Amino acid sequence: MRQSAWEIDVHFTPEKAALFQNIYFESKNGQKLRGQHTFGFGFPLVFDTDTEGYVVTAPIFVWYLSVRPHPNRHDSWIISFDENSPIAVNEYFVAHCQQNTIWI
Repeated sequence: MRQSAWEIDVHFTPEKAALFQNIYFESKNGQKLRGQHTFGFGFPLVFDTDTEGYVVTAPIFVWYLSVRPHPNRHDSWIISFDENSPIAVNEYFVAHCQQNTIWI
């Protein structure tokens, strides 16, 4: 099932904008170096404990999003999703489940 395209403008305080800017550049670099989207929204979240007792939190699905600086507003970003944006099963979560024999 495909979702409709959408776009939102997000404004941050200067401190949060600096953190989001790091996420933005990390995402752009990942896309250039590996050719894959790294910015997304994961849902629903599942909690588990690994073999060493650490809590693992992971989304089952990831909606890959596009992000770009707002052209007219400082500390603002445009986050968008279009019909061609992938929605994927979180392969890392699947691998964790297989490694720990968790049935999904």
